[in-house]
Amino acid sequence: MDRKTLLLSLAQRLAGAIDQRDWESLRRIDAEMAAALPAILAAEPLSAGERHAALTLASMHQRGLLRCSEALADVDSRMRAMRSNREGWMAYAQVAEGGVGA
Repeated sequence: MDRKTLLLSLAQRLAGAIDQRDWESLRRIDAEMAAALPAILAAEPLSAGERHAALTLASMHQRGLLRCSEALADVDSRMRAMRSNREGWMAYAQVAEGGVGA
């Protein structure tokens, strides 16, 4: 596979994983990028088409980082809400099990 095709393929796969919020695929694609990019960038200079493909991939990677950051913030918010409601959940569980107040 030539460099331009590889770069565009990675960008397209990243886009799909981002849209699907498929975190495991994002992790795998990121690892593929980390393995492939040093050799691609160390070889002969990129053509105009290859530079465009590399910029497309970089842009998609930034989009993925943003989406991951948003998801992390959402999980953090949910965890904080769960911690703040912890006593209520514990009381509910005790009543449901026939404990306190039954």
